Amino acid sequence: MEKFFKAKAWALLHDPPHKMWAILNLAKYGDERQPPGEDPEELKKLQQHVKEAVYLWHDVGLAQHLGPITTDEKISNLVDKADQTSSTMDRWFFDQIRWAIGERKVSFKYMSLHNIFNPSLKIEHPEGINIDKVREFAQEIKKILDNLEKGDESYRLAYHLFYSLYELTWIQKGLPPSLAETRMPTHTVFDHLYATASVINMLWPKGDEVGGYLVEIDIPQIQRVVNAARKAGDFWAGSWLVSMLTWLTAWPFVWKYGPDVVIKPTLRLNPTYLYTLSNKLREQKAAYQSFRSAVESFFSFWGAESLEELMTVAFVPGTALLLLPPDAEKEVQNVENAFGEVQRVVLDWALTGAVDCGGIKDELARESCLAFRDMFGDAEPTEETFLKVASKIRESLGQELFADLLSVRVTAVNLGRVYSCVKEFVVDGRPSKECEGEGVTEEGLRRAEKFVEALKQRIKEGLERTPRHLTFDVALEALAYRKRSGGRRKLVLGKSWFSYGSAMPLRQEYSRYVFYKRADSGFIYCSICGAEPAIIHLPRHADDPHAYSSEARAMLSKEFGLTKEEVEGLVVQMRPGEALGPLCLAKRALYYRFASWYAKRQGKFRLFDSTEDVAFAWYIDRLYTKTDLTGKPGDDELKAFAKYLNAKPKDIAIICRGVRLERCTAEQARQIFNRVVSRHLADAAETAYARLREDLESCSEAVRVGDDILHFRSYLAVVRGDGDNVGRLNRGLIDLTNYIAFLKELKEAKEVPEALRAVYDELLKILTKLQQGEFGVLVTPTYYAALSMSLMITALKDVREVAKYRGQVIYAGGDDVLALLPAETALIATRNLRDNYWGDEIGFHNVGGYPFATPRLPGFGRSFSVRYVNIMDIMSAEIKEATRLLEEEAKKVQWDFPGFSVWKDAIVVSESRTGKSAVLPLTTPKQLFAPQTPHKAFSVLNALNQLFVMRLGGALSGNLPEDYERYREVVERVDCRSGVVEDAWGYVVGRNAAGEDAKRFLSLDALESYGVDRCAKASPKGGSLLMQIVRAYGILRGYP
Repeated sequence: MEKFFKAKAWALLHDPPHKMWAILNLAKYGDERQPPGEDPEELKKLQQHVKEAVYLWHDVGLAQHLGPITTDEKISNLVDKADQTSSTMDRWFFDQIRWAIGERKVSFKYMSLHNIFNPSLKIEHPEGINIDKVREFAQEIKKILDNLEKGDESYRLAYHLFYSLYELTWIQKGLPPSLAETRMPTHTVFDHLYATASVINMLWPKGDEVGGYLVEIDIPQIQRVVNAARKAGDFWAGSWLVSMLTWLTAWPFVWKYGPDVVIKPTLRLNPTYLYTLSNKLREQKAAYQSFRSAVESFFSFWGAESLEELMTVAFVPGTALLLLPPDAEKEVQNVENAFGEVQRVVLDWALTGAVDCGGIKDELARESCLAFRDMFGDAEPTEETFLKVASKIRESLGQELFADLLSVRVTAVNLGRVYSCVKEFVVDGRPSKECEGEGVTEEGLRRAEKFVEALKQRIKEGLERTPRHLTFDVALEALAYRKRSGGRRKLVLGKSWFSYGSAMPLRQEYSRYVFYKRADSGFIYCSICGAEPAIIHLPRHADDPHAYSSEARAMLSKEFGLTKEEVEGLVVQMRPGEALGPLCLAKRALYYRFASWYAKRQGKFRLFDSTEDVAFAWYIDRLYTKTDLTGKPGDDELKAFAKYLNAKPKDIAIICRGVRLERCTAEQARQIFNRVVSRHLADAAETAYARLREDLESCSEAVRVGDDILHFRSYLAVVRGDGDNVGRLNRGLIDLTNYIAFLKELKEAKEVPEALRAVYDELLKILTKLQQGEFGVLVTPTYYAALSMSLMITALKDVREVAKYRGQVIYAGGDDVLALLPAETALIATRNLRDNYWGDEIGFHNVGGYPFATPRLPGFGRSFSVRYVNIMDIMSAEIKEATRLLEEEAKKVQWDFPGFSVWKDAIVVSESRTGKSAVLPLTTPKQLFAPQTPHKAFSVLNALNQLFVMRLGGALSGNLPEDYERYREVVERVDCRSGVVEDAWGYVVGRNAAGEDAKRFLSLDALESYGVDRCAKASPKGGSLLMQIVRAYGILRGYP
């Protein structure tokens, strides 16, 4: 395997990270020298930039683990072929045309990087690069690789470390990413290099033929697993469980063959991969500490102080795409079996705290188990009562009870066979019948056919490389076909834990309560998912809904050995009346086990147990912890108030018990809380308002702040976001109009040598032909690398934004995101989550001032659903409704502005108790016509947040929606620019706004500065944007 990893390491470095400056003679790395072990004659033959790559090979410390590079001609040839195969479509076409017309290879000075998804967007690179910084970059990596102990497989660790540190360290040093190719400046050298390393898997060992496997690991029906939840911790645990199972299933391939095998999600800058890798180094203390220090320093940009904090986030989705070498054939066939073992390991840890890898014979599953043990280890003793109950159930009924609760679907495509089919197609015009069995169909080849036709019209000979370049794109189609033809494999969400007619369950005293009238027929379903028989049910007390029945308390004492205090504490973790089946029990245990592990690491990223914890997050962080209660009269209600706010998790019964109420309702708790606020905290209202203004970036001055801003928080927000048309993006179905305009501009650039203009002319003819058929671009490994990296950066930014606004991420995939947020900050967080998708710079992401130059996804919107829900609502139903509204409202709307339309890219704001909703656009002409201004600056959500703050500050009445409704039909019918609209709106504002400042802000002209265009209308239904803003305000006026 050493040669395998050497080839991949050279693939990452064969073009140095400063390539463009070296080729253009704008910078030179290192003096002429003879690195030890290198062939002096071969070194002389190399181009200057490749020679500098050899110097870096030694300077970063790879040579000491993998040996010299110029003495291995086979590896150099293999990497050269991988370089060509990984290329983007435009670069591949360019080279094909150049070779066909006999044009020699020339470079020219071009310093702009264009967005690969929309080349009309670009950023300028500096004329030079700081070579001293490049030396520091090399030294930083070498320090860590030097700390690696020599061993039989140190080469494997060396490659993993270099892969993970390469781009990260370059960014940390503030160095700009080079263009991969000045003649086709649509991607960075890092996207190309990481893609080239992945392609080694396809071409190993010789590079002459394509082989290996494209494999998708997929956990079906993920939403059912995540949405089956009552507590905030349940949501988190469902998502984290799916993510961890996917990751641990992929990990053995990652460790054995390298991180480049996972092409989606990318493992570049991926915290889950970096944390897992760091734990592989634990026994090598110096390497472990230096690696952790480098990585955690980098992630401090994102608001995280440790890798453990980032482990609270599900960065790996339930679907992963792997590109594996031919050697992995037997392992691919065994993935499903390994998944079952991996599931057992994770759930056993959740239930018992132990990680036992001793009896695992399967090689894949054993490596997964060892990785999980290294990451989390055997759990330390915990005081969590729920874990005591869960552990006893696991001990009583055995691990089979929790086996196979989730299933996995593994779809694989043999790339060697796909390659043969594509060759047949290119030569004979159609694939053989056997190809359909591999997923290669005539329908799937339709786009490849158009590419070949377009190329043949311009090039008569030299198409022998074409099948190799088409294989990846065709394999993606074949994978999708095989997945479809295999049918939808339903996820068995939980299972029966008893056999029909068996008396075994009745031997366990606690399980008697899951059967109706304690008979041996009929059973109670899990009250969380409703899909599996419950294994434990704790009935509530007839006179107190916040207490267990006397029989349940007696059973908990007898069967589980719980004390009276532990039984009272369990009420918060498992509500009286709740019934839990095996999967939902395991999920909740997973939350408490992880929370216990995380608490000992003192991370600052939040983990919320209950929905009340989320609802009060802003209140506590921005107000209560900064409020001095000393010196206040110490009555029982004040003490109960303080105890409740300090409690983790929160439960309204804490308030009632504090004042010795025998029965407790949410309304009683709310009244007690609000009385305390009115008596003891009324003077903090203006402070609360000022802090809310600051967080919501509002300029509204208060007229009169009432103490209702301090009242009990009964609501939180579910925020669900999803990228629009991501499937098309994955398949390369992007508009070629901007590509063609970009190539025309590039062809005429003064820097372009005259000899190359003919090449650009031919390329333009090919792309014009493809544009007519709307075939988009060929999906190549480099295209995929750029897309996956864009989504990873977006996911990291999403996590930072949600944490900033006191929320919790349930999952973050880059295109999709689910989070729970306090009602106060939900909209501004959503505004920023939408902004993350399109990036900070013109077409590119820029984080912490560091030039990532990772392309954003312009032209592909991101729609959202923000649903305000009560802490007493059935959360699984509300998440489901939020998702339905996202799909059926936000993603179905078209907003028509004067001379401009936006489809999708919208937000639906709704609330659970009234059923009201409003749909607003997230992109307006105001934003598109100001490309150098951040997307969020002109968001209509800014206007909505202003209205929200104005009401709390007494500057705006809550009656505005009802007053507007009286004139709505007239306003909607007349010309939007007529005086009638302005008069009617001015009258409504005059009745509801206090003070001239508020009236000026609410004028139609002022609202239009936020993108609230009075003429914008939603179709097919929905009315004007003005009406939808009013409806959204009608929802917000009831919060926080």
